[in-house]
Amino acid sequence: FKYQLLALRRLYYDKHMPSPTRKHYLGGNVKGGINYNLNEYNNIYFNAGYINRAPMFDTSFINSQNSHARNGDAKNEKVMSFELGYGFRTGFFTANVNAYYTRWKDKALYDSGTYDYENEEGVEIEDRWTLNMTGANANHMGIELDFIAKPFRWMEVNGMFSLGETGAGMGQRKAS
Repeated sequence: FKYQLLALRRLYYDKHMPSPTRKHYLGGNVKGGINYNLNEYNNIYFNAGYINRAPMFDTSFINSQNSHARNGDAKNEKVMSFELGYGFRTGFFTANVNAYYTRWKDKALYDSGTYDYENEEGVEIEDRWTLNMTGANANHMGIELDFIAKPFRWMEVNGMFSLGETGAGMGQRKAS
């Protein structure tokens, strides 16, 4: 079991809000698992975990680059994950296959950048944009396979395969 207390305070001068406010977020995680050896070559395992993660610095402020304005919607992200797997081991070949499911709630997304435009006088202006979105939910699930084959003492062949679906609707497949 692990916990964290994050106190965020922005040290940046802003004439509209010269003094930053403080906000405390309490978070932590719990992880656990079991393994059962079927025999000297085969095992099965199950892992589960729950994470309650405090918001990242960038998502705690409306625009963390140049403002003290606090993002009132910032909240802890919650992640629950499960994994069920099988392992096979010999002196020449090792393989693992597992299935996983992760549910991520209140995920925060942050990005920023610059863009150019012309004003009414035809002068080109460079300005900044900021995306600060909270409360997104995502599911991730799939299967993974990894192996190590040792056909000779001096040679090792590693491989892995992953097939998963990710997203709110779970319709986006990704294989690697």
